[in-house]
Amino acid sequence: MSVGVRTGENRQGFSCRASSQLLARAGGAVLRDGVRDGGAAPRSSVGAHSAPVPLLPVSTKLPVMVYIYGGAFLLGGSQGANFLDNYLYDGEEIAVRGNVIVVTINYRVGPLGFLSTGDENLPGNYGLKDQHMAIAWVKRNIKAFGGDPDNITIFGESAGAASVSLQTLSPKNKGLFKRAISQSGVGLCSWAIQRDPLRLGQKEKVGCSTDNTTVLANCLRISDPKALTLAYHMQLTHLPMPLVHTLALAPVVDGDFLPDVPEKLFANAADIDYLAGVNNMDGHIFAGVDVPAINRPLVKVTADQVYNLVKGLTVDRGEAGANATYNIYTQSWGDKPEQEVVKKTVVDLVTDYIFLIPTQVALDLHLQNAKSGKTYSYVFSEPSRMPIYPAGLGQTMLMTCSTCLGSPLPPLWATGLSTGLSQRT
Repeated sequence: MSVGVRTGENRQGFSCRASSQLLARAGGAVLRDGVRDGGAAPRSSVGAHSAPVPLLPVSTKLPVMVYIYGGAFLLGGSQGANFLDNYLYDGEEIAVRGNVIVVTINYRVGPLGFLSTGDENLPGNYGLKDQHMAIAWVKRNIKAFGGDPDNITIFGESAGAASVSLQTLSPKNKGLFKRAISQSGVGLCSWAIQRDPLRLGQKEKVGCSTDNTTVLANCLRISDPKALTLAYHMQLTHLPMPLVHTLALAPVVDGDFLPDVPEKLFANAADIDYLAGVNNMDGHIFAGVDVPAINRPLVKVTADQVYNLVKGLTVDRGEAGANATYNIYTQSWGDKPEQEVVKKTVVDLVTDYIFLIPTQVALDLHLQNAKSGKTYSYVFSEPSRMPIYPAGLGQTMLMTCSTCLGSPLPPLWATGLSTGLSQRT
């Protein structure tokens, strides 16, 4: 891996932004190719020998923030998507506003990052270990870039948020960072841990025998990486269960990096300050797959559809659990609820199950186990101005991917989206 403190673009390894290094108005220097502390950076030009360009002194002991991107453990990158020449995870905004160094990292996703046989043959968690190694690298080296190795915060969104949570719980990270922020995801989310990894490993259709995990693991290791990656398909229509229950690739309890289930590992986070929270409409994306009618103004959502969704989400609680949950979420409906109320109920239900409730439990466990670490929570409900949603609607994961790195609201790239998409009623 390589590290570059970016003024332009670095597609390999880490990328960093530091406020004092980005802008002359911030009173600092620009780092290029590791040259710092008042040194000189040679600048090449055609047909002439240029004099070295002096660099301004680099600030020291700046707070450091390491960002872990989300993407359902399936996809993503340290820069994120490019909207109108603005990278989604560009750390410049937060670096300048917060006077911090921002580091965005890459890690393996998909089968290459999280496939596991559930035993020592293919233990899994390779993506989490990539994150750990990146954090450790920052801890060892960030001082050379003007950062404070004793003041590192890791933060992430969605699967990145769950990753942050799991990094705080792993004994491998003791002393590597001081604070952690999970935005829309924690290690207790139902999708954050794969409970039956061998079943998924056996489903990877790349011509490997599945009768023996040793043979299976060895075969998978020599399989074409592209074929292995493409062998996994996520179904988004005609699902037999809620979408959240189909997210198969995820971290596992491997007995090493995660020695036990997340609920039992919070003592490892006792000295870490922890902030976790959700957006008030986080479940909208999932709900739109489970009940597509919520995004179709002329299509009604029926009470039966809501009940079936409840049953699917609470399958481990049986009929009694489904009935109790349904009654709680529909108690304000009345005899003839408006469709706006019914559709909002669907989103609230999915938001609570997938994000809010596990986040509240995680915060409570952190508080119970804390020694010097402090516990904080938030709910982000800034009304959305994105054209694909009606005025006054709250925030979902996709709408806050840029704001979590300091971009103003609404995201600058939002105006570039089509205004012809249907609004939800």
